[in-house]
Amino acid sequence: MSVFRLTLIRALGLRRKVPVPALAALAITLLAVVPGCASKPSPAPPTEADAAVYEGGKIQIGDQVKVLFPGAPNLNFVQAVRVDGMLDLGQSGDLKVEGKTADEVEAELLTIFSPELIVKEVTVSVESVGFPIFVSGMVRRPGKVMVNRSVTVLEAIMEAGGFDTTRANLSKVQVIRQENGVQRTFVIDVQTALAQAESKPFHLRPADIVFVPERFIYF
Repeated sequence: MSVFRLTLIRALGLRRKVPVPALAALAITLLAVVPGCASKPSPAPPTEADAAVYEGGKIQIGDQVKVLFPGAPNLNFVQAVRVDGMLDLGQSGDLKVEGKTADEVEAELLTIFSPELIVKEVTVSVESVGFPIFVSGMVRRPGKVMVNRSVTVLEAIMEAGGFDTTRANLSKVQVIRQENGVQRTFVIDVQTALAQAESKPFHLRPADIVFVPERFIYF
């Protein structure tokens, strides 16, 4: 009796001989219903827009916002954007600035303070605290990495201490991204980027998750 047939009989608690064709059919049925046995569709390759340089330019929580009124310096202020994305404008209330550009905030402030201004002018400058990227898997220092510029997958891995040279599978690095409430996963071949002098880099977005899987080792 084959090892496969004997194992299957024992696993199913069968006490009598079962024909090999019947066992084979039963095995195929079991494999079909076991979760994870069915192959999952491969993620679609990233588009140029997915991999493009992150331009930023949007105000984020924690950013330092400096507001100057050339004609009314008594109104000048510098504030960090609160966790609710707001700035405190005193008697004028709060202003939502998270996710807006400096130009957009300038226009809103000009509208709010216009009655008090002789010189209808306001300037807004932003000192960014950067944004987080999360790196996990076969890297030296997994966790959150704060960056203040557009970075590639390889650069994020280097910021996390580099990859485990004996275990990391760099040909199937995953980037998990949330877009409009939908999770997307990209598979990036970092190994090719290391081997070739010229390759198209994949740039990350705020809160992207980079996962470096483990390489299977066959004995």
